[in-house]
Amino acid sequence: VYTLASLSFGRALYVFSLTQPIFRRRALVVGAGLAGRIIARAVRENVSCDYQLVGFIDDDPAKRGKIIEGTPVLGDHRDLVPLAKELGVSEVILAITHFHQIREDLFRALMGCQEMGLQIVPMPVLYERATGMVPVEHIGRMLHVILHPNYNPTAHLYEGLKRALDILIALAGLAVLG
Repeated sequence: VYTLASLSFGRALYVFSLTQPIFRRRALVVGAGLAGRIIARAVRENVSCDYQLVGFIDDDPAKRGKIIEGTPVLGDHRDLVPLAKELGVSEVILAITHFHQIREDLFRALMGCQEMGLQIVPMPVLYERATGMVPVEHIGRMLHVILHPNYNPTAHLYEGLKRALDILIALAGLAVLG
C-alpha cells in the first residue's frame, strides 16, 4: 500500500511539475504562411502544454503586426536574433516549405540563433512529433526530414527525475525498515 501510494504520488508530482510554464519551450516560428499557420494550429491542439509560441517572424511587410492563429507577427529576419534574446526563446521553428530557397540573410540569422544555443526545428519534424503524421506537402525534396533520427528533448530530464525519485523511495524504504 505504501509503495502504491508513493508511486502514485511520485507520478502525479512528475506530471504536475512538467506541465508548469517553466518547463515549456518558448518558440519563435519563422514563416507565417501556410506552413506556419499549420504548425501553430498543430502545436495549439496537440502539444500546447509543451510549447509556448511567442510569435512569428516573416519578411512579408503586410503580415507585420497581425495576429495569425492567435500568435503575433513580431518582425522580419533582421529581428530574429534580438527577439530570441529578448523573449527568452529556446527553440526556432522553421516553417518554410522550400528550404533550398532560404536567402543568405535569413540563413545568417538562423546560424546566429544556433550559435546562441537555440534549437532550430524544421516544421515537418515538429508536426510529426506533435501529430504523429508526416506533412508530405511541406517536406518538398528533403528526404532527410522524413528519415530524421528519433529525438526526445525531455529524455534526459525524465531519466534524471526518475533516478532521483528511485533514490528517494529507496531511502524512505530503508528508513521504514531500519
